[in-house]
Amino acid sequence: MRRALVALGAGGLACLLASEGRAEDAVLARVRKLLDSGWTLRVEPGVLSIERASPVWVLAQNLTSAPVSKESELEREERIKRHGRQVRPRLVFRSEPRWTARRIADARVWNRMIDARIAALAFKHRVDHLLDAAARRKNPDPALGASAEERTRLAAYQVERARLEARRVRLPDHHTTSSSLFLLRRDGWSDASHLVHPFAAVEECYRLERKLRAALIPVE
Repeated sequence: MRRALVALGAGGLACLLASEGRAEDAVLARVRKLLDSGWTLRVEPGVLSIERASPVWVLAQNLTSAPVSKESELEREERIKRHGRQVRPRLVFRSEPRWTARRIADARVWNRMIDARIAALAFKHRVDHLLDAAARRKNPDPALGASAEERTRLAAYQVERARLEARRVRLPDHHTTSSSLFLLRRDGWSDASHLVHPFAAVEECYRLERKLRAALIPVE
C-alpha cells in the first residue's frame, strides 16, 4: 500500500486496493460503513486511525476523588474552554499481520510464567508486608514508614519487577480480517481524568467504541 494516508470515508481505500488487484479487508469495510458522518478511517503501513473532523474542548482533571460539583453546565463549559485545549477525537491503533491462534496461546503461556515470577518477587525480597500495608491505606507508597534496610530491599524488588513486566507480551486488542490491532492512543474522550465539551461529542465517541466492539473480531 502506498505510504500516503488513504481516507476510507469516501471509499478511497477500496478504490486503491481494487486498482492493485487486492480485496478490501472485509472487517474494515464494515467499520467504514458504521462510522457517523464527520468521522474518517485512515490506514497507512502499520497504523490505523479513526478521527473526528470537528474538534472538542478537553480539560485534564482528576474526577475520581473530586467533590460533587455545583457549577452549572454553562459554567463548566466556560471553565473547560478557558483552561482546556482543543483536540480532535481519535483512536490510533498499531497494525500487524493477524496473529495466529497458536501465537496468541504461546504468548498467554509466556505471560502466565512472567506473572508467576512477579508474584514470587515480594517474598523473594521480603517486602510482602510493605506491599500489604500499602494496599490497606490511602497512600499507596510501600516505602512509607519503611526502615532504610527495607527501602533498599524494596528498591531491588521494584527494579526486578519492572524488568520482568517489560518482558510480558502485549496481546492484540482486536483483529480485522487480515490484521491484529493494538490501541496506541485515545484522544478527546471523557473519562476519569478528562472533562470534554460538548457533551454530544462525548456520546458520539462512546457510540463509536460500541460499534467498533461489535464490528471488530475479538481476541480469544
